[in-house]
Amino acid sequence: PFLGPLVARLRLATERCADEEAVATLGGDRHLVARAIAKAALATSTYQNDVVPAFNGGQVAARVNALIGTPPGVWATRSGLAIMVAGVLLAIGAGSIQIHHLWVLVDHVCHG
Repeated sequence: PFLGPLVARLRLATERCADEEAVATLGGDRHLVARAIAKAALATSTYQNDVVPAFNGGQVAARVNALIGTPPGVWATRSGLAIMVAGVLLAIGAGSIQIHHLWVLVDHVCHG
C-alpha cells in the first residue's frame, strides 16, 4: 500500500516518455501532441460522477501542462530515472525482508 503513490508516478512518467517520443516523431510540435491528448481524453462516452474518467486522476492535465511548458532537460530525465531506480531497489529490499520472515516462520512451524 505504501508504494501506491509510486505506481501513479510511474504511470505518469511512462505516459510522459511516450508524449516526448510523439513530440520527437512529429518534429517537435509540442502543442499538437498536447491537443491530441486533450481531445482523446474528451472523446470518451463513459461518464462517472459527472466527470470524464480520463480526467479523474489528473494525469491528462499534468501531461498537457508538461507539454505546453518548458521541455524537460537532461537533469529532469536523469533525476526521474534515479528516483524510479531507488523505488525499485526499495521494493526489492522490502520484498527480500518479507521472504526472510516467511522463511523463519516456515522453519519455526516445521521444526518446532
